[in-house]
Amino acid sequence: MSKQTLGFIVLAAGTILGFFGVRLMAVVYTDLLWFDELGFRQTFVTMTLTKTMAFVTFGAFFALFAGINLYIARKKGQPTRTMAFEVVVDGIPEMPPNHSLRQRLAWSGGIALLSFLMGALGASAWITLLKFTTPTSFGQTDPIFGNDIGFYVFTLPLYTFLYSWSIAAVILTAIVVVVSYHQDRAIRHDDDIWITISDVRAHISVLAAFLALLLGWGYWLKEYELLYSFRKDAFFGAGYTDLNAQFYAYRFMLLLLVTAAGLLLYNTRIKTWIIPQYSVLSYGVSLIMVSWLLPMVYEEFKVKPNEFEREEPYIQHAIDYTRQAYGLDRIHEVDFPGNTDLSTQDIERNQLTIQSIPLWDKRPLMATYSQLQEIRSYYSFNSVDVDRYNINGTYQQVMLAAREYARDPRDLQGDTWVNNHLVYTHGYGLVMSPANEIAAEGLPGFLIKDIPPVSRANIAVHRPEIYFGENMRNYIVVNTNTPEFDYPKGDENVYTTYQGKGGVPIGGFWTRFIFALRFGDPYLLFTSALKPDSRLMFDRHIGQRLGEDSPRRFAKAAPFLNYDSDPYLALVDGRLVWIQDAYTVTNMYPYAFPFGRPYVREMNYIRNAVKVVLDAYDGTVTYYAWDEEDPLLKTYMEVFPNLFKPKSAIPTSLRKHLRYPLDLFDIQAKLYNTYHMTSANVFYNREDVWETPTEFYGTMDRPIQMSPYFAMVRLPNEQKEEYILMLPATPSGRANMIGWVFARCDAPNYGELVVYKLPKEKMIYGPMLIERRINQDTEVSREITLWDQRGSDVIRGNLLVIPIENSFIYVEPLYLRASQSGMPELKRVLVIHGEKLAMGINLQDALQKVFKDLPQKPNLMPTQPVENIPANLQILAKRAFKQFETAQQHLKAGAFAQYGQTIDSLRQTLTQMNKKETP
Repeated sequence: MSKQTLGFIVLAAGTILGFFGVRLMAVVYTDLLWFDELGFRQTFVTMTLTKTMAFVTFGAFFALFAGINLYIARKKGQPTRTMAFEVVVDGIPEMPPNHSLRQRLAWSGGIALLSFLMGALGASAWITLLKFTTPTSFGQTDPIFGNDIGFYVFTLPLYTFLYSWSIAAVILTAIVVVVSYHQDRAIRHDDDIWITISDVRAHISVLAAFLALLLGWGYWLKEYELLYSFRKDAFFGAGYTDLNAQFYAYRFMLLLLVTAAGLLLYNTRIKTWIIPQYSVLSYGVSLIMVSWLLPMVYEEFKVKPNEFEREEPYIQHAIDYTRQAYGLDRIHEVDFPGNTDLSTQDIERNQLTIQSIPLWDKRPLMATYSQLQEIRSYYSFNSVDVDRYNINGTYQQVMLAAREYARDPRDLQGDTWVNNHLVYTHGYGLVMSPANEIAAEGLPGFLIKDIPPVSRANIAVHRPEIYFGENMRNYIVVNTNTPEFDYPKGDENVYTTYQGKGGVPIGGFWTRFIFALRFGDPYLLFTSALKPDSRLMFDRHIGQRLGEDSPRRFAKAAPFLNYDSDPYLALVDGRLVWIQDAYTVTNMYPYAFPFGRPYVREMNYIRNAVKVVLDAYDGTVTYYAWDEEDPLLKTYMEVFPNLFKPKSAIPTSLRKHLRYPLDLFDIQAKLYNTYHMTSANVFYNREDVWETPTEFYGTMDRPIQMSPYFAMVRLPNEQKEEYILMLPATPSGRANMIGWVFARCDAPNYGELVVYKLPKEKMIYGPMLIERRINQDTEVSREITLWDQRGSDVIRGNLLVIPIENSFIYVEPLYLRASQSGMPELKRVLVIHGEKLAMGINLQDALQKVFKDLPQKPNLMPTQPVENIPANLQILAKRAFKQFETAQQHLKAGAFAQYGQTIDSLRQTLTQMNKKETP
């Protein structure tokens, strides 16, 4: 390689590294501005300094270790580099070093690259380092070694990381050394054998000794890892074999490796391959015979013949520590009779529960909202949320969704930089509807709708603009010379100027230049639209799409927390806010069964430690310390003292909208199906395993697993309705209901977990049995078949198990979606109680068919106000509706003559209505 070629390569590499270095600095500086704008500057400094120090420390340590070994290898390999191998072997004195610039540059570059990678690997453990330096006691010890749980959560992870990193460093260094010796011909393959000089054997022995000591340290760590053993199918954690055979096998391997390390170091004097060969052979044989086979034989012949007697205490550990790790020990069990004799009086006493049954399901309601309320193609609803509000004096459940701006260039009035970043900056308003109201044509009855928001309830929207949300992925600049599009108004548009404090000031040239580098966008430098007080907003989305595993705005500020998959919208004091539940998790809680993928310890401890709130207008993010007793949160609060606000700082108006997290409840409910068995004997024999029920949903005629759902109910022995999150449970492999688990969401009982256990000696219908009864009902099947034949799709909604008094009613809505419009309409409601099943045009109608003497009510919820309609037209409308229902019944029965007569009567009634005649 010529000097010119070498110079060109160095120049090109320097240019590339310089570009990425400057770009990295731009990202770091703009992130500092982003954190500063949120008031989290100290958090950013702590995270950045820790990552930088870890990168430099680990990278420098590897560079030093590998560099020294490479220097020795280059020095010892110098003789064979300059003269024949046979001459060197015969003992010719070492030659002066060869100062080849190209070789030195090549090796230096290789070491630098490997040091960068090892430094980056070290920087990835930044949060592990911080937790190690600031541990918090759990106040509980593990049952085997007697260590505080904090040792496993805060200390052991760093030891494990250092072990893995050190093994990688020694192996990489050994590879570099071997390559160097091979290039220098100090290691040579000749006549089908490998030949080496004595210095190579000595050097490799030293590195092998380092590796043996590290592997020995690893076996010391493996002793603690026994607490997370997957050996037994019956339970998780260390068992009899682990502690009476595997533990001592690890001790033997540790002593063997320490002995081998001593022999390898001694080999630097005799410089033979015999000691390294026998060391590797001894380790391999011991690994197979002692560490693997011996515990397997012990398990098979010593433990399995008397398995339960030997494993009983360890099974109990698995039960107790799993219940503690997931908060299952806080679940209160109550016997529930599950009667089937509800009376009309019972229904009347629980009218608020009936009125809040959520007939509208999120999935079909999303399509209906989109058809009716997106208004313009550049708006979209990304999700439908569930909440509860006091509507005109009634505490009830509602559905709501934010009207976000869907940034699609095809939907804009020209796909230009100005439109993308200066004009179309935000969404606008929300829609809200009662969870069970059916308005005209099977559509939801809106409490808040349209642009600007129009409310028919005692809920005002003072700040409808949405600059931060689930789909806000592009950066925007506000408060510029270019007016922002606010909302459409007829054939004209209304424009506005941002008046909040969100975003980073970008008025100066230097800041614009740095952001132009970050986004690779030169228009930020050349546009004349920016003013001295312009602000740039970025990283403003909280949604999760394919390829995203966390909500960006939240996870960027606090990446050490895990986040619920469903941020939800709330209207608080007239402002739109997003509420996100955040969790502290670890996979290092001893004996706790890991939730997630089999044999991958993703997580085995979780707490809903933090409530995060985002203002949709100014982007303010607030982290409230919700579970202030959680040891992990205590450590994070000590490491990042300016990030969290105390629980007491949550405003009352906001606290009313906090709810029990969906993901956490789902995890707890699924684990409780097994871990409600607290007896080791019952647990071992799997005598009472539960499972999550299945249901038919949507247009697919195949069962799917039920999801937890929110409901407003009045629990037994309680005086008023409350908001709960609930899920039924069935015995494993059976379809009858065995219990139902719920979490209370309203103060002062927020967070209480309760399971109502049903009597085992009584047959109580589970969700799938109810679904089968629906399928077998002649009237329902005929109605669904008739709809399907008319070019429509019937969508089955969630089957809801609603507790009333000491019993249940089952409710399932049916939606009809025309094949062309694709807008689901709620057309029928099914109600089941005991042996009675009925289908009605609404919930009230179905209830009256099940409970025959239930008083007639026009509606269970207030509908759209009807003003100035003459009484004669109301009478005609009722007559027309009855005639239509009668005609439908004749059609189903095949009585076509009666069907024709009824249609003629209906035509006459409609003619009277059109002429506004009295009957």
